[in-house]
Amino acid sequence: MILIFIKSHDAKTVFKSVESPINMCMLFGLLTLFTALAIAGVAAWFSIVGLMTFFQGAALSIAVMAGTLEVGKLVTVSWLYRYWKETSLLVRSYLSLAVVFLMLITSIGIFGYLSKAHQEVSGNSADAFAVVERLENQIERENNKITLIEERIERIQNDTGVDNTQSIAQQVAIRDGAWDRVQGDINYAQGQIDDIRDQLRIDVASQDTRLETLDEAVNDLRNRGVETVTVRE
Repeated sequence: MILIFIKSHDAKTVFKSVESPINMCMLFGLLTLFTALAIAGVAAWFSIVGLMTFFQGAALSIAVMAGTLEVGKLVTVSWLYRYWKETSLLVRSYLSLAVVFLMLITSIGIFGYLSKAHQEVSGNSADAFAVVERLENQIERENNKITLIEERIERIQNDTGVDNTQSIAQQVAIRDGAWDRVQGDINYAQGQIDDIRDQLRIDVASQDTRLETLDEAVNDLRNRGVETVTVRE
């Protein structure tokens, strides 16, 4: 009985030691499959949106065409991988050139998406700078008005032989009222400038994050293609 228990225990140990690498390989295979599909999906999405940007007059048609080409590219690559040795040289060459051409279309679409993102940021920045410049010019004009009023007050004060008390008081009241209005405009304009600058920082950070994510996805896709060829050989 002791020998039977030892033998059965050894058999279970060996079975578990064999089963564990199999499970790990299966999990790694599923992880690899999920990662490859995610990268391909992200690249396809950016490519479709980018091509729609180039041809906005027929956006729906371009989306259908680009989506079909992306699916066809993946299916063609998978077919070549499975039946490479069984396929003739002519068919392999044709399908390989087709895959390269579809990869170029994907790259063009991704470039279009990145160009769109860059143009949006540039356009928002240009509009924001125009608003800031307009507000600064308005502040400068109001400051010039205040300077002119102060000069008039100073000239009145320097006049002799005439009772200018009432006139001076009126000019001071005008100056104070103008200064109060200008100060309010300055505070409002400064708040708008700060809001615009904060929004620009948020937009630039968002676009940088999107570009970094896309770069990482493209690099992972390229690296994954090199690993697949290596395993096949």
